[in-house]
Amino acid sequence: MKYNPYPKYKDSGIEWIGSVPEGWETIAVWLLFSIGRGRVISNEEIGEHPGEYPVYSSQTEDNGVLGYIDSYEFEGDYLTWTTDGANAGTVFKRSGKFCCTNVCGTLLPKREISLSFFQYAIDRATSWHVRHDINPKLMNNVMASIRVQFPSLPEQRAIAAFLDRETGRIDELIGKKERQIELLQEKRQALISHAVTKGLDPKAKLKDSGIEWLGMVPEGWAVKKVKYLVRFVSGGTPSTTTDRYWGGDIPWVSPKDMKVRVVVDAEDHITTDAVRESATTMVPKGSALMVVRSGILAHTIPIAIAGRDVAINQDLKALVARQSQFDSDFLVWYVEGKQDELLTQWRKHGATVQSLEQEFIANYMLPVPPINEQRAIAQFLFQQAEYFDKFAGKIRSSIGTLREYRTALISAAVTGKIDVRGEV
Repeated sequence: MKYNPYPKYKDSGIEWIGSVPEGWETIAVWLLFSIGRGRVISNEEIGEHPGEYPVYSSQTEDNGVLGYIDSYEFEGDYLTWTTDGANAGTVFKRSGKFCCTNVCGTLLPKREISLSFFQYAIDRATSWHVRHDINPKLMNNVMASIRVQFPSLPEQRAIAAFLDRETGRIDELIGKKERQIELLQEKRQALISHAVTKGLDPKAKLKDSGIEWLGMVPEGWAVKKVKYLVRFVSGGTPSTTTDRYWGGDIPWVSPKDMKVRVVVDAEDHITTDAVRESATTMVPKGSALMVVRSGILAHTIPIAIAGRDVAINQDLKALVARQSQFDSDFLVWYVEGKQDELLTQWRKHGATVQSLEQEFIANYMLPVPPINEQRAIAQFLFQQAEYFDKFAGKIRSSIGTLREYRTALISAAVTGKIDVRGEV
C-alpha cells in the first residue's frame, strides 16, 4: 500500500534521520528517560529463588525471559534494551513487576509519552549506534546520547497504533510461512526415514529385522553393525604457531564447514607438512564426514559427503566405507532421516560439550539394502530433497522480503517519511 508524505518537511540536522515533518522535534534519549541497568542474576539464583516475577536478559527468544524469581526490582512501564552481545540494541516494552540482568539497560519515562512509539523509534535508531567489534555493545552513555524523533503525543499514539496493527499483520503472515517450512521439513524427514528403512517399493515383502526398535525391513536387506561397514578416521589440529602448516591447498574441515551436503572446500587450509607431522589425517573423497563434538549436537547431527580428499579437525569423524558393497551416500541419508532417534542413542552422557560416542555409533545396527538399491534410494532422496529445499527456499525468500518491508515501514513511520495519522 502507498502512503502519503507529510505536507512539509525540515532538515533534522542528523544525517541518518534526514528530513522530518515540520512541527516534529529531535530529542536526546536522556531528556525523555531515566536510564538504568539491571544486575547480575545467575541461573543458579533463579533456581534457588523461584517465583512469579520475570527476569529479562539479553536473549530475544521468549520475549527475553531468562526465568522467574521470587522478588522484583522494577515496577511500572519501561523500555529495556540489550547492552551486550549479538542482540545489542534490541528494544522491548516492559510492564508490571520484573527484574533485569546486567546486560539489560532500562528506560523509565520522565514525561507522558507513547512508550510504544519510542520502542519502535529507539529500536530503529540503535542500529546506527551499536559498537560492532568482537562483542557488540550499546552502553548507557551511548543510549543517552541517541537522538530520536519527537512528534506530538497524539501523533505518537497514532503512529504506534498503526505500526502495532501493520506489524501484527506482517508477523502473522511470517508465522504462517514459518509453519509451512516446518510442515515441509516434517514431510521431508518422514520421506527420508521411510526410504532408508523400508525402501522405495511399496509392494516389497518385509521380514522381521530381529531388532525391536527397527521392526520390519524388506526381504533382501541385511542388518549390520556400522563398524563392519565403515572404518572411523579421527582428525586433529596442526599447531597454530607453525606457519608452514597453514595456508596450503588441503581443505581442513571443521564443524563450521558442515552446512552443505557435499564438502568440497573449507574456510581453513593446511599443507602436506601439517598432515605428515600432526594428528590430522587425510580422508578420501566419498567418505561420510560427521560432527561428533559441538553444541549443535543438542538438536541435530551434521553429516556430509567429502567431495574431494580433505583433512578434518578433532570435532569430526570420517566414516570410510570398508567395502564396495556399501555406499556412504546411503549412510548420510540414513543419519539425516533418523536424527532424533540417533541423537538419543549416540549421544555421550555427562560430557561437558555435546558429543557423540564412537562406540555407540560403531555398534549401531544399520539396515543395509543391496548396493544397487542403496544407490537408487540415495539418488531418489537427493532429487526429492532438492524439491523440498527449493520450495522451502522460496518461502524463506518471501519471509525475508516481508521482514525487510516491516523494517522499512517502521523506519518510514517513526521518521515521518509517511503520514499515517489517517490510517487508524
